[in-house]
Amino acid sequence: MIMGEAAGVAAALAVKSKAAVYQVSVSELQKTLRKYGAILSTEEVASNRGASLSFTPRPESEDAL
Repeated sequence: MIMGEAAGVAAALAVKSKAAVYQVSVSELQKTLRKYGAILSTEEVASNRGASLSFTPRPESEDAL
């Protein structure tokens, strides 16, 4: 869902500034997405929960393919 939201916000920012989507400032896009509650990194997830985030990948199995 966040990818669609990011694309929509980028398009809206482009229209607002009368520019092409690829010309939209990434920092402005991120700022706008965060304003609406989007979490853009694992560090933000951890800080929102007040805990550290760790990831341990599962071993690959033939069943998963």
